[in-house]
Amino acid sequence: MADEDNLSAAQIAGWLTATETMVVALASKGQFAGQVLNERLKGGLLVAVAAKTSRAIGTGPVTVLDRPQKIPTTLWQHRADDSFWSSGDAHFKVRDTRHVAPPTNVWCYDIRFDPADIAAMFPRPEPESAPPAPAEPVIAPEPAANKKPLPPAALKAWYEAYKLAYAAHERTLEHAYSHARSAFPDKHVVRERVRELMPAGAKTGPKGPRANG
Repeated sequence: MADEDNLSAAQIAGWLTATETMVVALASKGQFAGQVLNERLKGGLLVAVAAKTSRAIGTGPVTVLDRPQKIPTTLWQHRADDSFWSSGDAHFKVRDTRHVAPPTNVWCYDIRFDPADIAAMFPRPEPESAPPAPAEPVIAPEPAANKKPLPPAALKAWYEAYKLAYAAHERTLEHAYSHARSAFPDKHVVRERVRELMPAGAKTGPKGPRANG
């Protein structure tokens, strides 16, 4: 594990983003990846470093720290957003337990993870000599109207990490689409946008549970 308390911007530039970390975890833990990541952050087993941090008490002035900083384990109990794994940024709101003082807001930007830590924590199973068709992540269909569209930049970042996590024969359209939906359960992923990222002639593969997309 790197010394997260003494890191420079150049040192973390090649570290995994939140989206890339989720892709690696999905390859190892499947549909439970998000739950595992969140619990390990809260439990201190997984360390995250923010490229920049800002802080404000209530509606007071904002103080910006323009250098990498390790995110304290205790902060993850106070996360106030639900899009961290797709945006890479996190907002924490720490409230006074007596409800007297205004809450402290902490914003962490471009959060990164040490790739060596992630590789050790989420080893990918060794492929068999004749690998079976990849299993589709199990996802309960949800109406697209209840979710905001996934930004194209986030989908593109996911696909770059997805290509590194899976062999060419595994990357069928249906597998990629199901994987993207697992990576961003709070967003609406359009199948056609996933198709556009894949090479011409990519196989469709067996269909898993479908959502409106």
